[in-house]
Amino acid sequence: MNDQNKTVWIDMDGTIFDFDGAALEVVPAELRVPKKHFYIANDYSEPLRTQIIEKYNSPGFFANLQIFPGAIEGWQALIDAGYHPRILSSPLSSSPDCVAEKRESLERHLVPVFGQSVLDEAIIDTEKWNYPGLVLIDDRPDIVRDGALAPWKHVLYGWSHMDSVEDAVTTYRLRDWSEIDILLDILSKITEQQ
Repeated sequence: MNDQNKTVWIDMDGTIFDFDGAALEVVPAELRVPKKHFYIANDYSEPLRTQIIEKYNSPGFFANLQIFPGAIEGWQALIDAGYHPRILSSPLSSSPDCVAEKRESLERHLVPVFGQSVLDEAIIDTEKWNYPGLVLIDDRPDIVRDGALAPWKHVLYGWSHMDSVEDAVTTYRLRDWSEIDILLDILSKITEQQ
């Protein structure tokens, strides 16, 4: 495998870190609904929608996101299988602190385990299609491609409560990090197709 075929891009929010759980802290448990939209605020009407948006735009939000169970072990399993996991995450344009805080989260959670290269190699950019690799693991069902053909296959992460996800543009799925064997099988099949 060449370097491009070893690269496994991994999104941060909703894939490594629990964005939705943190955003919904402002919603009382009895008012929470199953997620139907990629943008979690769209699942709620006013005034909850505004409160959710204010929450994820507040200082410290991205720096304090909790890491999903199994994410560290999944990253290690990718390395053990000969892949090169790297972060490829979009900034949230409405949050001026987003990029710095995402880097802070990586430094806190992944760098101590996997080294400084995690942070040095991380890319935070809305144009994910510009970066070659084998796959992108991302919780966004409809990856924006801007008319370009992305040089990777999309593996949809999460959405474990839904058998099919509206607007999904991929046939590959990883419900959570406990399914690392499924992910390794997907990667093997994609590699064979190249």
